[in-house]
Amino acid sequence: MPDNRPKQLRTRAIEHDAFFLSPHPCLRCNGGIFSFAEKLMERRLFIAYGLSSCMVAALAACQSQPLPPPSPVMPGRQLPAAWRAMLADAARAPSSHNIQPWQLHLDTPTHGQLCLSPSRRQMATDPAGRETWISLGAFTLALEVAALALGRAAEFEWMEKPPNAVQITLRPCQATDQWLACLRQRRTLRRNLAPARVDDKLWPLVDQQRTSAFYLPHGTAGAARISQTTLEASLIQAGDDAVWQELADWIRWREEDARRNPTGITPASMELPWLAQRWVAAFYGREDVLAPAFRQRSLDLTRSQVQEGAGWLVIAAPDDSVQSYYVAGRHLMRCWLAATAQGLALHPMSQALEVESLRHSLGKDLGTAHLQMLLRVGRPPSYPAPVCPRLAPEDFVTCSFA
Repeated sequence: MPDNRPKQLRTRAIEHDAFFLSPHPCLRCNGGIFSFAEKLMERRLFIAYGLSSCMVAALAACQSQPLPPPSPVMPGRQLPAAWRAMLADAARAPSSHNIQPWQLHLDTPTHGQLCLSPSRRQMATDPAGRETWISLGAFTLALEVAALALGRAAEFEWMEKPPNAVQITLRPCQATDQWLACLRQRRTLRRNLAPARVDDKLWPLVDQQRTSAFYLPHGTAGAARISQTTLEASLIQAGDDAVWQELADWIRWREEDARRNPTGITPASMELPWLAQRWVAAFYGREDVLAPAFRQRSLDLTRSQVQEGAGWLVIAAPDDSVQSYYVAGRHLMRCWLAATAQGLALHPMSQALEVESLRHSLGKDLGTAHLQMLLRVGRPPSYPAPVCPRLAPEDFVTCSFA
């Protein structure tokens, strides 16, 4: 049968695969014949599926340049122990490709300003900063939970004038750690999500900023429309080299890379088996992500992922202002904590929202004009401990008091 896929997605001899097999002049793939040992092919195929399943999770972009060293606490000034403890927990908040875009400056032990780090931005698939501001909003809700556990109430005031920032004030209060365990356990789980009964009352109600969350189980017209649009968007993004170049730059294949720059995706966060993690650490690099077959496998896995689990969680806002992005992030964090408490997994899949024309048409079909987040919902076989690297508080905080 003729291959009618777009040219950039066709698997060609020798090009096929920096991903499945090491490049070799005798490599043939169109007919399924390789000059390598069959076992090697099977191992690479197994790893390819595992890698693709995590990459396709959220093609929210990453910057194409290496991250500069973080701004440290000013010499001679020490970050207070309470702030260090709170921020270590707050940094567990989700962010696109684990970019951790938050930057905090403390004026006093009880007051500071939170903004986006200029060095940890997403430029290819998130030029408006929607996903980045959502990440920052999730961080503030996580900080609120962490502060309450230490007997401090974190109050946030949105600053309207650009550059947008959030003023933070700490006040004493009665300690409560109601959600701290869920915050520390929370992680993104991408694989083997099983169907589950999901109570609509699980999700937080519409908040004072009119952001909302609603659930669409598989079998409904809305869930089918999200799945279809996600596939359409993934196909469009598969032909966008800038998206994949940024994605490749955010992968930390080796442990030493993650230690030097504790952001981004690692083989462990991809949920690869231990042996596969060792293999990719030894043999994989940026060029493997850019190979045509990697994109095709990602598309294939998206087709299966959108049907897996229980359904979709949708988060919407009244408009597309930066403040609405931020508030949607706080709503996202509330939903994630509630899901974690019930043993449910959330898996962001933002492809359909990163292609603007599809985002608008999907919102119209779902009856909400300003979609902010789409997340798969399901029950994982287990809820393992978080494995994503995290910046230390000193890596994203400056302070101007002794």
